[in-house]
Amino acid sequence: MYELGISAVISKSAGLEQILVALDAFYREGHYQQNTLDESPNADAQGFAHRLGLLTVKEFEVLRLFASGRSVSDIALSLNRSIKTISTLKISGMRKLEVESDQALLILCIKANLFA
Repeated sequence: MYELGISAVISKSAGLEQILVALDAFYREGHYQQNTLDESPNADAQGFAHRLGLLTVKEFEVLRLFASGRSVSDIALSLNRSIKTISTLKISGMRKLEVESDQALLILCIKANLFA
């Protein structure tokens, strides 16, 4: 379908979170392709737990503070670190969690009930 010029496809059963991720990807990249692998929820949870385990303590702390609504500059000030250091930790943590935007990170945190 993509070869025919379709820019985005999303499953009818996709939830609001998936639709928001698709819209964000389409806006940024001009296309969106949903992961078509039918993994069981248990396998997905195990994969997420593995990715979460890859985070360093500092990455986890920065992501926790960011997900709670604090800005990168506020986090830097409270942890007595530079904004660049905090931004680097945030981006590194996002890569490990396999999210590409702040919105996707927040959706992941809400879905997984993290940092509540």
